[in-house]
Order: sequence, then structure tokens, then C-alpha cells
Amino acid sequence: MKAGAEMKRSAFLKLTDAELTAARRQAKKLVVYGGSILSPLAGHDSSGEYGILLFDLNGNLIAIHGKGKFLEWAEECGIEEGTRWNDESLGPNVVSLGMASDGTVMLAGDEHENAAFSTGVFAYTPINLEESGCIGGLVVAAPIKYNNRGLMMIAITAARAIELQYFWFDMLYRLDSPQEGNGLLVLDQSTGKNNILVVNSEVITILGIEQKDYFYKKLDSVIPRFPENNEFWELIDEAQLAHDRKIVLKIDDKEIVINVSSFPYNEKKFHMQGIIMYFTSLKRINRLIRKYSDTSAKFNFDDIIGEDSIMKAALQRAKMFAYTDSNILIEGESGVGKEMFAQSIHNNSSRWNRPFIAINCATFSKELITSELFGYEGGSYTGAKKEGGMGKFDMANHGTLFLDEISDIPLDLQAILLRVIEERSFRRVGGNDLIHVDVRIIAATNRRLNEQIAHKLFREDLYYRVGALKLSVPPLRERGEDILKIAERFSEQICTRLDKPVAFFSKAAVEFMLRYPWYGNVRELRNTLEGVLSLNNSPVITETMLMEFFTDAPVSSMIGGVLPLKPESVQQPYDDRYYERDEIESILHRFHGNKSRAAKYMGISRGTLYRWMNKYELT
Repeated sequence: MKAGAEMKRSAFLKLTDAELTAARRQAKKLVVYGGSILSPLAGHDSSGEYGILLFDLNGNLIAIHGKGKFLEWAEECGIEEGTRWNDESLGPNVVSLGMASDGTVMLAGDEHENAAFSTGVFAYTPINLEESGCIGGLVVAAPIKYNNRGLMMIAITAARAIELQYFWFDMLYRLDSPQEGNGLLVLDQSTGKNNILVVNSEVITILGIEQKDYFYKKLDSVIPRFPENNEFWELIDEAQLAHDRKIVLKIDDKEIVINVSSFPYNEKKFHMQGIIMYFTSLKRINRLIRKYSDTSAKFNFDDIIGEDSIMKAALQRAKMFAYTDSNILIEGESGVGKEMFAQSIHNNSSRWNRPFIAINCATFSKELITSELFGYEGGSYTGAKKEGGMGKFDMANHGTLFLDEISDIPLDLQAILLRVIEERSFRRVGGNDLIHVDVRIIAATNRRLNEQIAHKLFREDLYYRVGALKLSVPPLRERGEDILKIAERFSEQICTRLDKPVAFFSKAAVEFMLRYPWYGNVRELRNTLEGVLSLNNSPVITETMLMEFFTDAPVSSMIGGVLPLKPESVQQPYDDRYYERDEIESILHRFHGNKSRAAKYMGISRGTLYRWMNKYELT
């Protein structure tokens, strides 16, 4: 028996400890989510006869869940974590066949070609995600005397539970508002520790910590248990329910003031419990207050850069619309600057000296948006102020009401909005008096309303009412050289605010910006430059700096090819290697030959500039 056992062990290809660690790191979510499902499931087998094996996409056995008799049998067969179940080492087996077919497979005893599996029964099923496809698989295994067809049902059920686990936490992340300043943090406290399950980039930004993968890191490695952080940790340790609680945190000798909302969760189906937290920076709260309190439009057409022909056409159309009083629908992707167009139209209309009121329809819940639009009478609903509240239509009377993301207005409210636009009158929530208003509507959407109408998500009659005039704002990637002009303006604005010399762009950086698709449009460009300029003191923005700022996905996959890194684009000390001849010539031309201003712009001395000019034979 011993010789046979040794023979079986030798059939398996064994990963090194380093390779196994790397495989588990690569499939970290699969290990964590799989463990939360499989460990208690295998533990429910009172006889300890069967166990569950978890495999990554390469057929590596990365986790074993079982106990008692199963673990003794598995050891005897040579089934260990870190073994690779592929055709090369084992011949066709339950895992390699299942992965090849992306389906369920069950083999028992001699149905395998390899003697290593002769004493067992194995049921394999893949673990598939809707977007990623197969991410691995699991096998329910047992000694052959336990040959129970129920093993396949256990395998399928367990795999679907893991897929549901992925789906639940992924949806939680996606449903979190993507707006700047809204942070989401989800902790797993099932094991008595505070392991991070979900953390979005806004939490990282708010806390001012390094942008990296924090999945299943301990929270106290991010937010230390300093005495100054006791209030925050009491909320965590006691799994408290909190709503907009102001908390001061100390991180790396910095004091950060945030608002926190939190609530515990206990998902028995997923065998997970913990706490979900929403972070909001006070800066964003103050910004929202200013946004929703301000009744003026700041932007004008001169603020919009538009040298590209397609943008010139949009600007010309918008200027024509400003001279009318018809309702306007502005269409365009998120971040293209739809509100800048709306404010510019208002400021060039006959209503320029009247209020401009903006509301983002996606910001408010179904219950609140009605009162936000039309106001409410005192005591009309729980939490309402005694004196009542004025709605946005009231505030915009004789002026312009900008309805951003109008496609997010609930369907039943769309009928009310249509009637208000047609009749120019409404009643406040809980009120009886009819209020008459004179309001011009400018609506905006980043969705295709024709498709929304086809799916019965948006009313066709409202579409024609708000879209008497239609304006399409092109995405940034279609605006050619406008990208560079906008980037230069942002660079000047950001550097001025940061009290830095204005940075300019290397040739490689310019080529990168023209090739990158900018799916977040002008907003993404500004945020990118904000991050790059905040983290670097160089007077030159290089391709490397831009590429390093993108951490969510390989940049090459977004621009359709690998971008070669030029040696001069790598950040170096300020010496002769840093500036090319044409860059220096361009700066001198920009400042009309004024060498003092050019040197100051470049962050160097006049002597260094003269030395470089002599080197490149510039007069």
C-alpha cells in the first residue's frame, strides 16, 4: 500500500512554494470567496468522507476543504495543495477534461487513465462569471466506496454559490455612486478580523494613501489604531449603525475629516458578515452645498475650447440655441462638459440675469427627487421641515432649470414633469395651491434616450417636449488637437493653484494623449493631469508619468497596441538629457525669446538655459 501511495504521489506535478503563493495571489478573490462557501459546506459532512478541491484557471489546486477521513485519503493519494492537474503530468483527468469542455464532468475509479485517481470518485464543475468567463473550477472528491451521484449536485451548487458571492460584492461596488468624493469600503469580519473586501478609488483618494490592491488586507494596516482614531475603530469593532457621522482620522501624521455612514451586514447564504461604510470628504460636501445653493452660471462660450471642426459645429449650434427660448436636450458622454454648454447658453440668452438652477437627477432617490424639484409643504412627510421647502422649479422661476442625467428620473415622475412643462404650473408635495412658473428647461443625458424609449424606460412625449432643440457634444477622443489645447489650459490652472511652474508636455506625452481614448472625456483628462501634477515636480509631463497614473487596466489594451517608451520620457534629474532641442525652441518661441521667462517656466537657471542653447546651436 505504501509503494502504491508513493507511486500515486509521483504522478502529480508539484508547484514550488513560491509558485503556489503566486498562484494564490493571482486568484486571491477566488480563494477568499471560495473559502467562505466551501469551508462550511465541507464541514457539514459529519462523516468526513468527502472534500472540496478549488482550482485556478491553470488547473492548480490552490485550496482543499475537508476533514477527517477525507484528508487522510487525499494524503494517501498524493492530493495536495500546489499540485497541477493537467494532461502533461496526469493524462486526461476530471479537471483537464472539465476545463477543456467548460462543463461538468464526473469520473470514478478506472474511468481515469491515471492510477493516481483509481480509488476515488471526482465531480468537477467550472466557476464562470458573466464578464470574465471561466475563472477556475472546483471538484467534490471522495473515496470510491462513497460513489454517490449527489457529489455532482454538491459541486454545481457550491460553484453557483461562489459565482453569486462574486456577483453580490461586484454589484455592491458598481451600485456605489461613481461621483468624485464618494468612497465605499466593505469589510469581512467573519473570522474576527477586519479584512477589506471592497474599497473603491475614492476611499484611497480621500485617505491620501497609495493607489494599489487592498483586497483582503487588514484595515488596521491602512487606518492605524492610533488613539486619535478611537471613534472610528469603535464604530468598526461594535459594528455600529451610523449616518453622516463626522469623524477625524489620523493617517501618516495627516488629519483627515470625513463623514461616515455605516451599517452591518450578515449574509448567511454567503457565510459572511461585516460592515459596509460610505466615506464622504468634507471638501465634497462643501462643493455640493455650493453647487446646490448657487443660482448663477459661471461659464461662457469663451471658456469652451473648440478648434476642431466637429466641436466648432456644436458651439455654433449652441450659440444659435441661446437666442431662442425653446427647451434644449444636450446629449453626450459623461464628462464631455454638457453643463458648461448649458451655462453658456443661459448666459447668452435673454434670461442671463435670472437664476440658473442645476440638479443632477441621478443624485436623489425616487422619494426625494419629487420634493427637490417641486418643493414641499411643512410636515408633508417624515423629516420634512416645519416651514416647508422651495423646489428647483420655484428657484428657477424666470430663469433656466438644468436637469442633468434626466434619463434617471423615475418613470412615474416623468408624467408629472411632462405636465408641469406643458402647463407651466405645479403643486408642492403635500400642498394644494397651484404655483405658476416661467422656466426654460435645458436637459442633459449620457444615455441614448431612443433606446430608453424603446425599452419603456423613458416617455416618448417627454423626450420631444424637453428636446425641442437637440445638441450633441462630441467625445474628447474625436476632437483632435483640442485635446492638447485643453490639456495645456488645465496644466496652467492646476500648476498655478499648486504654486508650481507651468508644466508642458514631451513629444511622447503628446502622442500618448492623442492616442488614448479618454472614455471619461474632459473630466478624465483633468483628473489625470491633477494626479500627475500633484505627484510630480517636473516641469515636463512625460508619457511615463501619464501611463503610470492609470492603474485599473493596462493602457495598451485601451489604445489598441503597446506604447513604446522612449528613453527621454523616463523621469530623470534636471540635466542635459531632459529637454530635446525642439522642446527648448518651442518654449523660447512661446515666450517670444524672453530667456528669463523661459528659464523660469522650465524651472532652471538662465545659465543652464544658455548652456543648452549653445549645445543645440540655438540663437
